[in-house]
Amino acid sequence: MRLGRTTPASETSGELAAHSLVYHHPDGSERELEYAQSSFHAEGRALVNVTFRDVTESQVQARRVAAFARTASSIAFAESLQAALDRVASEVFLATGVSACAVVPVDPESRVATVSGTAGLPEDYAARVEECRRLGAPLAVYRVFELQRPIVWPGWRREVLSDPRWTPLHDVLRRENWGAFVAVPMLVRGRPVGVLTVFYRETYEPGDADVAFLSAMADHAAVAVENARMFDELEHHTALEERHRLARELHDSISQALFAMTMTARAVELAAQRHGLAHLPAPPGSLARGGTCCRHSPPRRRRRSP
Repeated sequence: MRLGRTTPASETSGELAAHSLVYHHPDGSERELEYAQSSFHAEGRALVNVTFRDVTESQVQARRVAAFARTASSIAFAESLQAALDRVASEVFLATGVSACAVVPVDPESRVATVSGTAGLPEDYAARVEECRRLGAPLAVYRVFELQRPIVWPGWRREVLSDPRWTPLHDVLRRENWGAFVAVPMLVRGRPVGVLTVFYRETYEPGDADVAFLSAMADHAAVAVENARMFDELEHHTALEERHRLARELHDSISQALFAMTMTARAVELAAQRHGLAHLPAPPGSLARGGTCCRHSPPRRRRRSP
């Protein structure tokens, strides 16, 4: 049993203090308790009454709501996609008490998955998973991405440790308290853009409320991925428009310069003819061709007789 924070209670009701604590069950589970004690007298003796209340669910819900609100705010002002996804993973990690969390964007075209936002994972986790993939290990990320629905895998740890294709992760599992595995899709307008994965403690069995919270956080991650994609497209479109504008200006400048040179050459040729000088040679290359083109003005419309 671990004693948590202590808060003062009202003295007018006879309460001495109110406390909160975390009870660690022998099976590894945890419960959050609040207790209040009050004093009274009976038959000439001073007694103390202690009342306990299980607040695990309400505290978990409060942390989830706070995490959801903080994540929504941080994504709006995140400096980069990496920072936004790291924040999502961190909030999930802190709000639920899971062992580890990873946000994995998946490119819709190439189907390449990239471990981006992480919390509680070893630094070489992504490299180890890639080795497992090369050995033929079935990655749940791709299955969730294709099915577009959550997967809860209670026996993940046991099955992975018995599968040689997951050998690169075996030593990590033996030293980490990873149990059930949950993966939920990151969807934008019904289109998958990635997967949010979570490793729970060995003794914890995730339920519908856990999956609902993870799905809500996955929506935040999906928004961050989509915002980054749209920003990249906007930058690409802006750069393309700028290149087109520069190309048009360059074309106009060259055309004007070529026209001026052609008219100058023509004027020199006419002046030489008026003074009886020998015929001057035509300007070389494209200038001569340009001169021929520029001499001819576009045909004028004939005015109809009334």
